Amino acid sequence: MNEIKSIHVCENAFQSEGSKNLNLIGIFERISVPSFPRKFPIFFLAVHIYFEEDKEHCVVIKVFADGVLKTTTPQYDVQGKKVQIIHKFINYEFKTPGDYEFQVIVDKEKLGSTIINLQQKND
Repeated sequence: MNEIKSIHVCENAFQSEGSKNLNLIGIFERISVPSFPRKFPIFFLAVHIYFEEDKEHCVVIKVFADGVLKTTTPQYDVQGKKVQIIHKFINYEFKTPGDYEFQVIVDKEKLGSTIINLQQKND
């Protein structure tokens, strides 16, 4: 059975040279901002997937807000039993406060997701 071992939205994500270890910096669960809409210059979604079969898979990330599709990433064509995907979001705009769900779609089926919450700071 295919399985997501980890999925995180973070400030930075990269693989170590040689060992290919996944490094995550600044994992987000909740973000407070002064106002909306709020554009983030750069953030990352890092996903570690275990596949049952060593064959080619198609992976796409979809971002939803209040159940409405906001963004779909380009397709990642991957192969292997253990796969790491690091997607870099550039100048992504969060238009309203609330929950944003990042879904991992493998071969056109939702495999899993993570949610971050954005809220307006009250000074």
